[in-house]
Amino acid sequence: MGIKELMKGKLSFLHDKLFDYNYLTWPEGNGVKIMASIKKSTEIMNEIAQSAAILIRKETNKKNNEIYMKPLTLLVKLDGLNKAIAQQLLKLDEGMVVPILHFDIPKDLKTDILDIHEEIKRENEEKEICLPSTQLVMLTTEKLLSKIAKAVKEFGKGNKTINTYQLKYLTYKLAAWVNEVIGVAIYANKEDIFYLSPLDKEWVDLKPYFTVYEESCFPVEKSYLEWEKGMMMIDCAFKYALRSKGYFTQYLRTILNAVYFSIFSRLAKAEANFLLCEMNIVDLSKLWNCWDVNPYFFSIFKKSFVPVPLHHSIYVPKMLKPITREDLKNHHIEVNNEINPKHAVNMKNYDKDKFVKVKVICNSPLDLENPLNETTVMNAKKIRTIIIHIHGGGFVALSPRAHQNYLRKWIKMVPDSIIFSIDYRLAPEHPYPIPLEDSFQAYYWIINHCQTQLNISPRTVLLTGDSAGGNLVMSITLRAVHSKIRVPDGLLLVYPALSTSSNNFVPSQLVSLDDILLRYQNLELLMKAYSNAPDAPEDPYFNPSIIEDRDLLKFPTTRMVISGRDALRDECYKLLHRLVKLNKNAYLKEFRHFPHGTLSLDIPGMHPECKYVSSDCAAWLKELVAIHEQEINLRSNPIPQQEVKEQYYMLLSL
Repeated sequence: MGIKELMKGKLSFLHDKLFDYNYLTWPEGNGVKIMASIKKSTEIMNEIAQSAAILIRKETNKKNNEIYMKPLTLLVKLDGLNKAIAQQLLKLDEGMVVPILHFDIPKDLKTDILDIHEEIKRENEEKEICLPSTQLVMLTTEKLLSKIAKAVKEFGKGNKTINTYQLKYLTYKLAAWVNEVIGVAIYANKEDIFYLSPLDKEWVDLKPYFTVYEESCFPVEKSYLEWEKGMMMIDCAFKYALRSKGYFTQYLRTILNAVYFSIFSRLAKAEANFLLCEMNIVDLSKLWNCWDVNPYFFSIFKKSFVPVPLHHSIYVPKMLKPITREDLKNHHIEVNNEINPKHAVNMKNYDKDKFVKVKVICNSPLDLENPLNETTVMNAKKIRTIIIHIHGGGFVALSPRAHQNYLRKWIKMVPDSIIFSIDYRLAPEHPYPIPLEDSFQAYYWIINHCQTQLNISPRTVLLTGDSAGGNLVMSITLRAVHSKIRVPDGLLLVYPALSTSSNNFVPSQLVSLDDILLRYQNLELLMKAYSNAPDAPEDPYFNPSIIEDRDLLKFPTTRMVISGRDALRDECYKLLHRLVKLNKNAYLKEFRHFPHGTLSLDIPGMHPECKYVSSDCAAWLKELVAIHEQEINLRSNPIPQQEVKEQYYMLLSL
């Protein structure tokens, strides 16, 4: 199965989507077709320029003039990129004709055109384009430009269904596309698995290690449409409500706003798109934190929680001396022997430089304050599996309590287990490597002091995380490998953020041009909030996608659950490909039509099908336990290699 199979099917069910799997057939990298797209784009750009110029001459409002001028400035840059691509295509076929774009725009902008084109030409002269990715982005460019041309034309005619919100929204899309995407996408790595034929040996060898659940398995089309409309309405309602002071006022205004936007759904759609595009990191973190921080919203969210005997927080001391980025580079770890490993319970206003808050969830009652209690000791001895969970939230939002909707279900489904969910400090107030340090400090305490402090002696330790938490899971495992402390016995990565580099293009990133949760602009905001250091993407602790093979060889059994409608999807296939080539035990499941953040949507009123993703994750946690138990038994009683393989494939079939 290659990229054609991965990319086919409908990505989205709203008419204004740019990246539509039905619209795109995966390009084979044909220079003639790329040039045809450039020519078509040039015609549309001329149409936009003419329509916008007419509006500018008629317009007396300076603010509206800015709305029309911005896309024209972007088109000048896009024209320069088109010419740079065309010049490289000419090297392959000298018979091709480079299209020329004449702008009918105000004179003060014309003076910049040659300068912009010359700068782009210098930047791209020595590079070599990747034909398949270039053809993909040119097809998408053509579609985006068609939308802008139609919107500008209809707006000029006085069509009331097109307003300034929609024009601004399309301009933001164009800005992200021209400034951030195209210049990286056309120079994608030619050796990447996504640019190989579906019949290539790499895909043939990889196929046994992943499963894709199609629409026929989970009919989510209708529920996703309703969910996305609802999310747009809620985003608008939240955005304006957050300007109010006080949790109850925010809650009340959100309800009133939601009613308003449910009545005027067209306005909600246009305004939500625009609000998402102009979001800053403070507003974004507040928006995502609403369900977690506001007690009135949380009381609604809490109704989805399954009752469990134990759900309490402890505060574990940091046993290691604080780390710096230099320590990470040198793989340095130093234990502070002066620190008492005794954990605390019910600690208010704790010192976050000295303690890490950890949410403990268990299906057996434990007295965390008095672990020597007879009942607690008896129940603790029954625990055979520790599941360490790192929550998602783009490094800037949420906490373990916002993830209890599925963690409590997991603890019910994985027998004799306990979950420790780590509440690390968040960016931008606490940028990289602080979230990693907090998570690793908690991991170190659980691995080394859980037995003495809580009487828990696990046979198996599993590490799991979703989204940003998946990034931290990889980093913690890498640090454990480098520090030569106990490595987790299994990893469960749920739609993990494996690549944090804006210079690394994979096709699924195009999903972010339309995604209601992970817009491209928001992804950039999140990465800059986590670390704005220019060299951060070269750090494997920050950017796990560049972890070296010699380190991946020491990683444990790995399972991945990903969503098809997710910008982070393709990096997971790349990781799977690397692990399989290293003969590691790895497997991946993709839920084709599900969005990012599926686990958090397993609540009433959201995606009803999300419960299948949650239960599959729990099943894989059980499988990871079984595989580790088998490994322990093999070390004690070695058996022939052929029998080992037979047992492994039998386990997979279950």
